[in-house]
Amino acid sequence: MNLMIVGTLIKIILIFSILLLSNLDTFLKFIFARIKISKRMKYNVVDENFIQKLNSGILNGLIPRKVLEQLAKEYKFSNLEKAIQKGENIQKSIQQDTNNDLTSKSFAQIWQTCEINGASLSPVLTKFNEQLQVEKELRQELESSLSGAKLSAIVLAFLPIIGFLLANFLGANSFNWIINSNVGKICLILGILLEILGIFWVIKIINNIE
Repeated sequence: MNLMIVGTLIKIILIFSILLLSNLDTFLKFIFARIKISKRMKYNVVDENFIQKLNSGILNGLIPRKVLEQLAKEYKFSNLEKAIQKGENIQKSIQQDTNNDLTSKSFAQIWQTCEINGASLSPVLTKFNEQLQVEKELRQELESSLSGAKLSAIVLAFLPIIGFLLANFLGANSFNWIINSNVGKICLILGILLEILGIFWVIKIINNIE
């Protein structure tokens, strides 16, 4: 009776795994999108929309610090808003509000340099925004080219599990061998360790490329 239950569960898991693999690309895109959304919710950063709104306000004749203060309220940069109201240096406050985001730090340096030297902000912001657009397009192309590699890596990571379930489905009874034999236990431990090592290795390679 127990063997029948285990067999039924294995068949259900196998069917679920096949369905998951067949829709893995959609599933991964959903997961990665959720991760990006959660990161954006945690920290607001200076992006191309921020730069564009700031530049538009300056071109319309508004005082740069007033436009920046309005954007600080919109993006919920509390430290930046306080620094503007007190007339303090904004570079450190932007870094605090954006968790040292690289683009935000670059903007803070541009703002500080122009403010100290009395240079016009608008032309510099226009060039900076164009650079951000180019970087965004390059990142999109990179993500598109890496999506196939990510998909292949995850499929390869799932293959041992699928093979194990498929063997049980065909009556090989590999589950009993892994649980009850010393060699099977060693293989199971080594397999889990290699799976974890492989996943971290692939993640590290992808992060280095990005």
